Amino acid sequence: MESLLALAIRLLRNLVANVGLLVLFGAYLGLSQLVKLKAARRGVDADALADVTFWVGIGAVVGGRLGHLAPSASAYVSNPLDLLLINTGMNLYGALGGGFLAGVVLTHRRGLGLGVVADLYGLFLPLAIAAVRFGCLIDSSCYGRQAPPPFGILFPGLVQPRLPSDLYEGLLALLLFAALLLLSERRALRTGTVFLSFLIGYPLIRAAVDMTRISVGGMERTVDPLLSIGLATVAVALMWRLSRRPAGRPSGTVI
Repeated sequence: MESLLALAIRLLRNLVANVGLLVLFGAYLGLSQLVKLKAARRGVDADALADVTFWVGIGAVVGGRLGHLAPSASAYVSNPLDLLLINTGMNLYGALGGGFLAGVVLTHRRGLGLGVVADLYGLFLPLAIAAVRFGCLIDSSCYGRQAPPPFGILFPGLVQPRLPSDLYEGLLALLLFAALLLLSERRALRTGTVFLSFLIGYPLIRAAVDMTRISVGGMERTVDPLLSIGLATVAVALMWRLSRRPAGRPSGTVI
C-alpha cells in the first residue's frame, strides 16, 4: 500500500498539473462567497451557513468520488488511499447527492430552513458548474465526438477536430443561471422553487450535451443520461406539488 507521504507528494504534483482541479476548488470557494452574500440579504445566520457550506463541500467530494468509483470499486481495494485523488475523477450527480444529504443533516442541526438554503445553492450552482466545465476545456481533458470544421476544436494531442462538449455545457449553464436569477427576484416566490428549477434545468442540459460526448461504454455512460431524465422528472413532480400549496403557507423544505 502506498505511504501517506508518497500519496501526498503525488496528490500535490497532480494538483499543480491539473487546471481542472484548481478550477474545481476555485468554483467551490466562489460558490461559498456568493451564497454568503445572498444569505446576508435574506437574514440567514452567517456562522450557521458557513458550517453548512463546509460539510456540503465534504459531502460533495465524498459523493462525487463514490459515484465515479462505483463501477470500478474493486480496483481501489488494494490502494484505498487513491480515493483521495479527486483529480482522477468525480461524478457530478454523486457530488450533488452527497452535498444535498450533508445539507439536509446540517440545516436541521443548525436550525436553518432546508428550502431557503437549497434555493441559495441552487441559484449559484450553474455558475460553479460553468467554471468547472470551462476549466476542463482549458485543460483539454474532456472533449466530444469527432466533428467537421468549423464546428469542432482541434485539441492538443489529437489530429481530428472534436465537439467542445464542455464549452456547450458551460454556456448553457450560464444561461440557466441568468434564468434562475430572474426567477429569484420574483415576489412571493415559494421557498424551494429556485432549487427545483435548477434540478429541472441542469439535468436537461446535461442530457442534451451528453449526446455530443464520446460513447465509451461502461456504467457511467449508461446511467448518467437516465439519471438526468429521472432527476428532472422527479423535480417536475415536486414543483407541481409545491405549486399546490397555498401561497401564504411557509415552506421549510423543498418538498
